[in-house]
Amino acid sequence: MSDEYPGEGSRKRARIDDTADAKVAYTRGELWYDDGNIILFAEDGTGFRVYKGVLSRYSEVFRDMFSIPQPADAELWDGCPVVHLSDSSKSLHRVLCVLFTNDDVLGFKQGLPFETVAAMLQLGSKYHMQHLRRDAIQRLSSYFTTELHEFINDFVVSTPDDEQPPPNFPEGAIVGMNGCDALAVISLAQAYDVSCLLPSAFYIVAQLELPDILGGHIDQDGTNWSLSPADIQRCLQGQERLRRRGAKHILYYEDFSPSSECTERKSCKGLFALPRSFDTYAGKPSTTKQLDTLASIMKASFAESRVTKLGSGGRPENEWAFHRACAAGAAAGAFLFAAFLRGTDEVIGCVFFYPPGQGILSDEIQRAQGFDKYLNESLTEEERKAFIQFETDYAKVGAGRAQKDKAWSVNYLCVSEKYRNKGVARALLEKGDALARAQRSKVMFEAATDDTLKMYIHLGYTFIDTDPCEDMAFHVIVKDFTT
Repeated sequence: MSDEYPGEGSRKRARIDDTADAKVAYTRGELWYDDGNIILFAEDGTGFRVYKGVLSRYSEVFRDMFSIPQPADAELWDGCPVVHLSDSSKSLHRVLCVLFTNDDVLGFKQGLPFETVAAMLQLGSKYHMQHLRRDAIQRLSSYFTTELHEFINDFVVSTPDDEQPPPNFPEGAIVGMNGCDALAVISLAQAYDVSCLLPSAFYIVAQLELPDILGGHIDQDGTNWSLSPADIQRCLQGQERLRRRGAKHILYYEDFSPSSECTERKSCKGLFALPRSFDTYAGKPSTTKQLDTLASIMKASFAESRVTKLGSGGRPENEWAFHRACAAGAAAGAFLFAAFLRGTDEVIGCVFFYPPGQGILSDEIQRAQGFDKYLNESLTEEERKAFIQFETDYAKVGAGRAQKDKAWSVNYLCVSEKYRNKGVARALLEKGDALARAQRSKVMFEAATDDTLKMYIHLGYTFIDTDPCEDMAFHVIVKDFTT
């Protein structure tokens, strides 16, 4: 990371945004000096009349641009030269106010709203206003530190009565910031080469509620800050790991009894009586052993499935290897939610959620995890052709109904027999449903048996129709989050 940033708007002449719409109606912004000698128009046509000299002093980009002679027919408005920018009027207004009306704000002389600091980093980087970029980085770095002891000591822990999500930020450098603003910090740090902010920003986001992580955050200026699918996955993984580690600390006390001198024995007994339940974890299992366990659960759960019969060539000795290859492939291509016994690494269930347009083993990345190798080495040519034909036919099940290609899909919901009917399957599905809910999408998939259909209906899904596939019938079911 460097305080110096090459920016996006290097050394062009008058019209920095070549795509600006000349038909946009011009309006006069709040910052307007009648004797100003340049008007900067934001993307929505809001103009700010300011001074070339000040812009040239602080920005290499504007200095170079203003040094180029303008043609005689250059655009004027209200008798003044204009420059069209691609920035929002709110961001541009915030930065110009710092430059022209707030001489004493830089250097932490007063706190600034988070939206102003974000605009300083964005436009300071873009237009080579390095003092704004430096100030913004310093403000953000005072919260999102690189040293763990600084990060811990500088924050107030939130209580259940707090209205804002944790943590509570002091307001010396940035005013009114809350935990959801860390979503914006992740995007800003990645876009403007400030990677030192990322560890603590991800840590804060991992403590947010799931709808906030998935749905993003709209700041005071109306900017919608959202994470990429890869960053969502990182946050969900971090969240579950934090919860599991926290559970280990709690479960540590299971081996103890209340002291004979304890004055709050009822409270202590309540703690010691905490059930050893399970945690759901988002992400790829971290060990070969965990994938092996998933394969065993999948094999037991789908022992009578036609898919298992075809995938194993009808030979029991192939069944585990078939499901192991499926698990590795799905873990590489889907959102995997696995259930673990609380405080342990023992896997007791899983489900794979695929985003719209994707499916199990539908791309080369998934199949390269060992699935194609399994087909080629474990099945005869005839068996391989039969399975591939089934894959092709199965992909058409439910096609066109409820816009299946635009819906999330579910594969391999399974729970170890010992832990069935204990809420594990519901918890796993709720994790995946949250992904569709955040996107206002649908979850749509197929149930191969009447009993499975009844289970999903009990869990809130709706039956649509039954589709044939070779000599089987699949029940198409959906849960709709579009409204």
